[in-house]
Amino acid sequence: MLTLTGRTAIVDGAGGVVGEEVARQLLLGGMNVVSFNASEEKAEIIRNEFADYADHLWACGGRNRPKMAEVYERFGSLDVLICLQGQPPCPTELENIPMPLWERAGESLINYYMEITDALPFLRKSAAPRIILHTSTESRGNVLSGDCLDLAYAACFGGVNAMTVNLARALAEDGITVNAIEFGACHNASLLPDPFFDRYGRPDYGANVDKIPLKRLPTPGDIAAAYCYLASEEAGFVTGHILKVTGGISVG
Repeated sequence: MLTLTGRTAIVDGAGGVVGEEVARQLLLGGMNVVSFNASEEKAEIIRNEFADYADHLWACGGRNRPKMAEVYERFGSLDVLICLQGQPPCPTELENIPMPLWERAGESLINYYMEITDALPFLRKSAAPRIILHTSTESRGNVLSGDCLDLAYAACFGGVNAMTVNLARALAEDGITVNAIEFGACHNASLLPDPFFDRYGRPDYGANVDKIPLKRLPTPGDIAAAYCYLASEEAGFVTGHILKVTGGISVG
């Protein structure tokens, strides 16, 4: 049984279908959860969804997010930082990748870095500190997105992979584990509205599901269970690892 009770996690990106399920499972496991959402409207939905856990949930939206010191003061610890923010890929022709896609990729890496460095002073106070990043199967090529590749998106998550292993080495002396969870399209996630989809087109994941040995897309629960494990006290000897929740796609 995983030890989660009494620990505090920040889930950045809790407004997506995966992030919401991660927050749900951590709350059920007894954790305090601070959820960062893209909008105040989504934060309100999260608060209503998890009203029974009001004493253990701090849902924030848009720019109205607390400082790490405020999280620490409210719950008495900061043990886990989960960076799940990001957008789905928008496959485009290789020679015509729009600059906004490159800008979005760069902003994502910068945001990961800034959030991690802001959290470090408080993670160092934890008895079992964890950093868990989100990465994508697309970092290794257009596995599910079809014939066209969002090269900027792939490069972004290649950067996340490099960040994971380098941070794991750099923070090992502080006892902070750093890992990433790799997954591709999630069931229902590709149905979400997205302005980049509206402008550049929507990948057809379902048409490529046969590339997955298990012949299905993951559910949010499949992915959230992996986050729960890496957030637990029991995962203290796992660091620098990219856990592939991919249905076997990485093995052919």
